[in-house]
Amino acid sequence: MIVGETISQVTMHHGPLPQASDLAAYNAVDPSFAERIVRMAEREQERRHTLPDEFLDREYKLKSRGQHYALLLAMLILMFAAYLAYLGNSEMAGKVAIGTLIGIVGIFVSGRAIDAFAGERDRPDADEGAAE
Repeated sequence: MIVGETISQVTMHHGPLPQASDLAAYNAVDPSFAERIVRMAEREQERRHTLPDEFLDREYKLKSRGQHYALLLAMLILMFAAYLAYLGNSEMAGKVAIGTLIGIVGIFVSGRAIDAFAGERDRPDADEGAAE
């Protein structure tokens, strides 16, 4: 009859750095391992902290560029409307100018509505209020 006994030990750890005993074991293998692991975790944390700033900067540049192009396009269309009025076709010039202005206002109003909806949706308590 063969009788066996198995003993196992399980350790769990959650976080960017290993436990101090593990770091000491790494240092036993190579004295620079623990320092390199700590530096790696610090660089990763620093990177995670800079990501939101980079995202906001890119979003600002994108929206700013879009507004500049919209302004340029609106000015060109209004200049075309002025040219139509100069040629004597004031009815068509008025339609072009009013259509352009309505389009610009519509874009800004719908953009704000989309931003407001996205902000409402991203709130943590937004779903709780809808369920009640």
